[in-house]
Amino acid sequence: MTERQYCRQENAAAAVIQHLIEVSAQPAPKAAAAERQQADTLPRVIKPQPQMQLHLHHSRMRNMPSVSETYSGAYLKAGELKGQEVPLTIATVKSHTFAEGERPKLVVSFKGTDKTLVLNKTNANRIASFCGDLTEDWPGNKVVLYADKVNFKGDYVDAIRVKVPPRVTESAQPAEAVDLKEEIDDEIPF
Repeated sequence: MTERQYCRQENAAAAVIQHLIEVSAQPAPKAAAAERQQADTLPRVIKPQPQMQLHLHHSRMRNMPSVSETYSGAYLKAGELKGQEVPLTIATVKSHTFAEGERPKLVVSFKGTDKTLVLNKTNANRIASFCGDLTEDWPGNKVVLYADKVNFKGDYVDAIRVKVPPRVTESAQPAEAVDLKEEIDDEIPF
C-alpha cells in the first residue's frame, strides 16, 4: 500500500466517523417538526408518531435509528467501526480518571475526527510496542482501529483493537535518480 493510498483510506475513514457524529447530532427534519405540530391539534388518543429518517445499514432500509446511533458519545465504540479497518493518525494523548479511586486511563484523539478512544491496557501496550513507551512520542503516528471479539467475563463481546498500519513497501517508493555519467565510465570503441 502506498503512502498516497493509505492517506486516501485514512481520510475516507475519518469522513465516515465525522458523518456518524453529524448524523447523531442532527435535529429532526422540518417535515417531522410539522407533523408533530399538526399532531398536537389532534385528540391525544390518535396522536401519530413522527416518522424517523431512513437509515442505511448493511444494504437494507430501516425506519428507526440504532441504539448506538442514538446514544453516540465522545468515545469510539466497536460498533461505530462497522466492521471496517479504520486508519487514523494520533493527534493527542491525555490521561483521564473516570471515577474516583480508579487508575487513570489514556485517552487518544485522532486527526480528522472529534471521537476519542479510551485505551485499555492491551491497546496501550500495542501502541507502545511500535510508537514507544513515552506517550509524548505518539502524536503523528498512524494506527489502524478494528473491531474484534474478545472474552470479557465469560462472554465474547465486540471491542476495538489497535494495530500497526501496513508498511509502505520499497517497490511503492519512487526510485532514486541515478546519474548514469558517474556510474558508467566505459568508453565506446566506435
